[in-house]
Amino acid sequence: MRKRKTINRAYLTDVNLDDVISRHIELVTSPKVHYEWVDGGKPDDRWGIRMGDFATIVDKDGKKPPRKAILLKKYKFLIHDIIMRCRASKDNSVQLNYARYTDVLGKHFGDMLHTLNDLEIIHLSNTYTMGKSSRHISLNDWNIAFVEDGNIEVIEYVDRLKSKYLESVKKYISEGDNSTFIKRYNECLSKLELINRTGALEYIEGRKTSFNNQHSYNYYKSRIEDFNKGDLLVSSIDSNGRIYHYLTNLPKSLKKFFNIRWQLDIANSHPLLFSYFLIKEYSISKDIILFLNLLQYNDIIEYHNKGKQLRKLLKNNGIDVQDINTLPNDVLQYVFVTMKGRFWDDFVEVFHTLDRGEVKSTLFREVFYSHSTTTRNREYAKQFAQIYPNVWHSIRLMKKESKGNLPNKMMAFESKLFGSILRRCYDNNWCVVSIHDAIVVLDVVENEHLDIDELKGIMSEEYARCGLYPTISIEMR
Repeated sequence: MRKRKTINRAYLTDVNLDDVISRHIELVTSPKVHYEWVDGGKPDDRWGIRMGDFATIVDKDGKKPPRKAILLKKYKFLIHDIIMRCRASKDNSVQLNYARYTDVLGKHFGDMLHTLNDLEIIHLSNTYTMGKSSRHISLNDWNIAFVEDGNIEVIEYVDRLKSKYLESVKKYISEGDNSTFIKRYNECLSKLELINRTGALEYIEGRKTSFNNQHSYNYYKSRIEDFNKGDLLVSSIDSNGRIYHYLTNLPKSLKKFFNIRWQLDIANSHPLLFSYFLIKEYSISKDIILFLNLLQYNDIIEYHNKGKQLRKLLKNNGIDVQDINTLPNDVLQYVFVTMKGRFWDDFVEVFHTLDRGEVKSTLFREVFYSHSTTTRNREYAKQFAQIYPNVWHSIRLMKKESKGNLPNKMMAFESKLFGSILRRCYDNNWCVVSIHDAIVVLDVVENEHLDIDELKGIMSEEYARCGLYPTISIEMR
């Protein structure tokens, strides 16, 4: 007899779904109104208010009440999905593609989110970009539990959503020679093993008191508890060509419990990628870039104005340096510092109170990924602009020209680079995958003869084609 399919459904022990559904029906069936003063109303100067009668204006009639039985199944699925995605998110924040979830849940999806937000089960951000990015959703502090659920409709919602995510992979496969590439990628992913599950869980429990909050603990634990060999495939590919899978959000400290042999990272990857745009904008010569690549960071570390010292070193070595007006010192410094992988570390010294991880998230938020083209109310962006005024001008200009699409341009550029790197690795029959700006080498028989210096050389060569010379760090298990 065929075993009935079930899912390990997550739910909130202190949330009553009957109450949620009742509030949902109350919200959607109530007419939308606003208030206007009627004739005869007048200001009262003493109190700064208008005296007189006001009328209730109905903007929109309430909807018909949805069936409770249908809502119950949909809420079971949606709450489960939000819990699982927030648990797997480092910052307890997720974005749910509105069109994708509406395809799965129908017209109720938007009302369901607003009901959960109204009941403070989730926090729904106010900011979004129509057609580009959804609102950020975070799960408030509730007690989470799991139950085996065999409800056919709930399981269908889970399967339907998974197929929606896989549509992005199918679309990618349909373009060019990507079919063979993704097939090889999935073959490599399937060889990932959790070789010490007990050790991983003991490690997490041992440092439980050091986690900043309960979510951080749940996040780490979920990465081990949710590991499933059957799910080790590319789960989605976004419009920038970024590939997502299980390893994408696995904490670095947990990787030692998997059969990962090496990980090769591009230091300060996105700031380095912006150097590519600066090199093009300022027509920086190849001679200058090659000299900067050969120069050691320690040669100028003691100098406050690194750009000025770089210009001096270039001249002393007979390299023609462009006029300061066409190649400002701060641009020269930025390209050098990002090539040497010192960008984040330099700002740790500048900001003082932030550690390296906080510096990265802060500068991404206020400088590179912010839609704003000003430094108003952005303390760290102001400091960045003081150190790199001409670089900041270029960032502002690109934001305006791309209509806020700079982050996507950088991610698409990175995806293209790593796609080329991976294809060369697969030509060598190596078993590797990527995590955006890193290459992960699995400890499997296919990689017994993999030369780490040769792999590092391939990465360097692909970046060099774009005029970039990155610093590559290697982590070994």
